[in-house]
Formats: sequence, structure tokens, C-alpha cells
Amino acid sequence: MLVPVADAQLWRPPDATYANGVWYGSSTLEKSKAARDYHSSSLLLPDGRVLCASGNVSPEARKAQIYCPPYLFNANGTPATRPVITSVPGSIVYGEPFIIGKQASDNVSSACLIRPGAVTHGYNQDQRYIPLTFAPASVTSLRAIAPTSGRVAPPGDYLLFILNTSGVPAVAKWVRLGECPMIPCDTESPPKVTDLVTNTVGPDEVWIMWTAPGDDTSPPSGIYDLRASTAPITSEAAYAGASQVSDEPAVQPAGTPMEFVLQVGPSCAEFYVALKTRDGASPVKNWSLLSNTAMVEPVCTWGGGGSGAERIDGERMAEGASAATPALSADANPRGAATVSGTGRPLADLAAGSSLDLAVGVLVAETHRTPQGGWQVTLRRLAQTEGVEAADAGAIVAQVADGAGGWRTLGRYRPTLGQSPLGLCALRHEGRMVFPPGYALDRVVSGIKAGGQELTLSLANHSRLGSLGGEFVDAGGTVEMALGDALTLDYAASSAAVPGATSWYLRVRRAIGAESQAAPARRALATKVPTRFALHQNQPNPFRRTTTIAFDLPVASPVTLEVFDLLGRKLATLAQGEHPAGAHTVEYDLREAGGEPLRAGVYVYRLRAGTFVERRKLTVLP
Repeated sequence: MLVPVADAQLWRPPDATYANGVWYGSSTLEKSKAARDYHSSSLLLPDGRVLCASGNVSPEARKAQIYCPPYLFNANGTPATRPVITSVPGSIVYGEPFIIGKQASDNVSSACLIRPGAVTHGYNQDQRYIPLTFAPASVTSLRAIAPTSGRVAPPGDYLLFILNTSGVPAVAKWVRLGECPMIPCDTESPPKVTDLVTNTVGPDEVWIMWTAPGDDTSPPSGIYDLRASTAPITSEAAYAGASQVSDEPAVQPAGTPMEFVLQVGPSCAEFYVALKTRDGASPVKNWSLLSNTAMVEPVCTWGGGGSGAERIDGERMAEGASAATPALSADANPRGAATVSGTGRPLADLAAGSSLDLAVGVLVAETHRTPQGGWQVTLRRLAQTEGVEAADAGAIVAQVADGAGGWRTLGRYRPTLGQSPLGLCALRHEGRMVFPPGYALDRVVSGIKAGGQELTLSLANHSRLGSLGGEFVDAGGTVEMALGDALTLDYAASSAAVPGATSWYLRVRRAIGAESQAAPARRALATKVPTRFALHQNQPNPFRRTTTIAFDLPVASPVTLEVFDLLGRKLATLAQGEHPAGAHTVEYDLREAGGEPLRAGVYVYRLRAGTFVERRKLTVLP
């Protein structure tokens, strides 16, 4: 039917009804009032009605009128129940997915974009209909795909409709379709990452680090797409075929140290990682070039157990040990490692009854490039070290010289008791790794790989014992590091492949009993105001039903405690808001935010307290 609109006000007959914010009339107008000629024009309105206007000379016919199509009514003439669009992005990008919010009760059968007419006359080529492909994303959302190009749908503003199974449309939302969702359009890609490195490897974890390259937008936003493969990721094709291990948000300002803890699993095989970054302007164009490739070599490949045991070159295995789980006897040395007379003993002996107190002093590994193109590694045991914050006590800290005589922290890592041994991988010029009390040298390797370069050990000199000799240089090994000792290792570049070269240059191990020595001090402080920020390991761990997570705040702070899966997806928020200074505990019942229980596996929980950020792992048993 036609309902006239006069003087910019919607006229309605006396028997009209009101529903969903719209007046619906039922009176039949005289045919003369509904007449249209070839100068007429019609526009679809967001609520599904049609606005009609005429160029007829009759004053009555020149009034604009609104037509309410039958799809707005039930068979008995009452207004039909509409679906509802609860949310939609203001801009969508050609070929990219986007989310349409809806009511849980809406059963949506179709979705479309309609470009409204822009000129007079009833037929207008600009006024076009574009159906959308979509699939349910959740009970309250749909995942739709935007038109693929301007040939299908010219850039501009569109009405977005969804229809239920009865063909009733929702009140439309306006969206802008184009190459990018920002005006002016950002077409510049972020710089590529060039310093992706494997920093620390353990039996089942890898600590990967890089420096944020930044972006041309302010503030920068987007994701890091980190991928892994058993083959080097050196091309776009190799990257496309690699497995995604993280789509970590977000791209940070240039120079921000980034870190990611990757779960390795039971396999000890080598693999490779690479990443690309995307800015927040256009998901279609603005991907960076592929980063450098970093190789990951778990320490179990060289005697920590696992399927890589066949790589153990020259190791003496205990009688009866299987190839899958090599076990070294108490007097065996890894890879035939040399010992220094009177000083060199396997770590098992050192931890069991040595006069060396491994819980005293910190272990510091410093690295820098030599003028000859090689690398020098210096390992020291110091009573204390400058440049490490009090909040980093108990953590392994990666740092680099700041150029002003100090140190800039790149990242910090708190391994669990089972994370031993640990291999140090990242060779940084004027860099260092600081280990807390309780760590000892496990072994020195005679050949290392650094990027595309392979190097051999050319000199090993101990501050107290002097030169460790040719046997140590040829095979590597271990040596006691007492308080004040320094071990200097020079690695020279090799023009040929180095047999048995590893991607890590030192291996360290947590000393037996070190954790039990530190535990009483922590318990003694539990009743006092903490002196530093800390996130503790959940107890019990592993667990099946509930666990308790404890954290310390030396001052009142805004706190967010969250649980993530290993792909970085947030599953639950356990604490949020201002918390007073003191020791706090949160009990976790293994449920996601939606109430679903967690499946068995490994998860990450993260504490943010002001500027302090720390994460740890928890393990859920079947």
C-alpha cells in the first residue's frame, strides 16, 4: 500500500499500527493518488520500506509516499517479527571476512548489501543488490565475506541487511566498502622483522624473541603471524605451507622487545620458525615481507631424551639404555667431553656433593662479535650483578648493552622445575643472559651455528685454571665455575660445515636442591608485604580439578590475571581491578569465560600489574 508523506511528516491513516519503530497503514488509497509516471523515483529505506516520489504535474501526486512491502507482514496482516543486527563494523574490506552481530533467537537465511540510488528516475544502475556469503560464527554472530572487488560492488556506502527464514529483513546498518577501512587509506606495509632469534631452548619449550619493526600508523596495531616448519621458511610458498603457531596481537612501536614461548612437544627434531607482521590499516595489502628464518634445536637432541637421540655423536650411553632415552652414567661425559685434571667433573657429581655452592652467586653469559668475524662467549659466576631489577629476581633475563654503560632488558623467562637443561642460542653483540642462583654450567659445545654461519671453538680459557687445552677445544665439555670464576670461549668462523654443530652455544642446568633452598625464604616472607612483584607457579601443577595461583604486589596496583591457550587466545579472566599491596591467591576451577571446562593440555597464565608483566604455564591432566 502507499502512505503519503506531507510536509516532511509521515502521515498515517487512523487504523495504522506501530511496531518495531515503524508505522504501518492498512487503508487503500485512491488510484489517482498512487499514480506514477516515467519521472518517478524510488529508494529502499533502511527499515525495508520504499520511498516513492513523482514528477507528475498534479500537486497531490507530487507528494512523496512510502510503500510497505508484503514481506514486512504476517499472513494475517500483523507486522512480522524482524531479526536484529546488533553490531557490524563501520568499514569492510574487499574479500575480507567480517562479523555481523545478531540475536541468539534469529535464524538467518540470507544477507546482502544494497547500494542505494543516487539520482532520479526509478531505474538507476548504481542501485544494486550484492548477496553475501556467510556462516555462523557463534549463536550471536555471523562470519560474512565482503565482495571480492569493485567490479562486483563499487566502493562506497551500502545498506547491510540480514533476513530470516520467512524473508523478513532486519533494519539495515550502513557500512562502507572499499580497499581499506581508513581515510586516508594506509597502503604502506610494516617493515619486516630481521632479528628473529631462538633465545633459549629447553626439553619442551622454546623462547623466541625479536624486535618490533613498528609501522607508519599511530598507534600501530595488527598481528604477528608466527609459523613453524620442518624445512627452512625462506620463501612465500614455504611460509604459506608452514603451520601457524601464533597470531599474537599486536604490532608494537618500533624497538619494542617481543618474546613468545613456543611449546615444542615430545619430538626432538629440528624445525624452523619465521613470521610476518600486519598493520592495523588494511588486512588486504599491508603485510610485511617475510622475516629471517630462525632454527630451533631442542636440547633433548643432544642427550636430554627424545627421538633425536641418534644425533648424539660419540656419547657414551649407560648399558641397557634405549636409543630414545639416552642415560649418561655418573662418570660419563657428554659427547666424549674432556675434563680438566682435578677440576672437571660431570654435573651429577657437582650437584650431589661438590664443595661448590651452586645456590650462591649468579651465572652470567656475555656474548660479543670479534673483529675477525667470530664470536666470544664469557661465562662468569658473580656474587651479584648490576642492571637487573629487583622484580626480575628468580628469572632468566636477556639483556643488551644500552650504549651508556648500562643494560637494556629484552625479555625475562621463568622456567619451571622441569625446564632443565636449557640451551642458550641467541648470539647478540654486547649481549648477555643472567641466570639466578642455582644454575650451573652443563656443557660447552665445540661447534655452533649462528644464522647461516658455522663456527668452531678455537680457545677455552679459565680465569683460575688457565687454558683448558686442545682436548676440551676439540670436544667441548664441562668445568666447575666457582664464585669469581670466568670462562672465556672464542669461536672462529669456519669455511666448511662443522660436524655436530648445535644452534646453542652453552647448556646450563638447574642444580639439584637449589629450589628447595630458596623455598623457605619465600615462605618466611609470605606473611609480610612483598618487596617485589612476582607471579608464582600454580599449586598443584599438574592438576585435574582446581589449582591456586599466587602473586605478590609490593604496592597497590591495577591487576589483570588471565588464562590463554598456546595459540594466544584468551580463555578466562581470573582477576581484574585495583588490588592492595600484599600476597594474593586466586583459585581456578578450569573453566573458560563461557563456562566450558578446559581440556587436558598446557596453558599459559599471565599477570599484568601496572608495568609488571609475567607469565607461567599450567598443565591440566585428563
